[in-house]
Amino acid sequence: MFANDFKKWSGLLGAKDYICGEITWIDFTVADTVQSCTLLCPKAFDGLDNLLNHQKRVWGLPELQDYFNSNRFMMHPVNGS
Repeated sequence: MFANDFKKWSGLLGAKDYICGEITWIDFTVADTVQSCTLLCPKAFDGLDNLLNHQKRVWGLPELQDYFNSNRFMMHPVNGS
């Protein structure tokens, strides 16, 4: 599927917590993409644990928890549909 792209993302992230060293909009985009692609093809991230951990880290930010726990957030896989 997008295995080469995911490997590039993994290499870009490396052992850092965030892509650019501190959180930016790209981290949210990557985290959402990883979450959606994991639902569609769970094996897409085999061996790319740093991307899976990144997704959990970003979605686990304390600043997002009020939103995730509110009525405004609805977990609809893949583009909110």
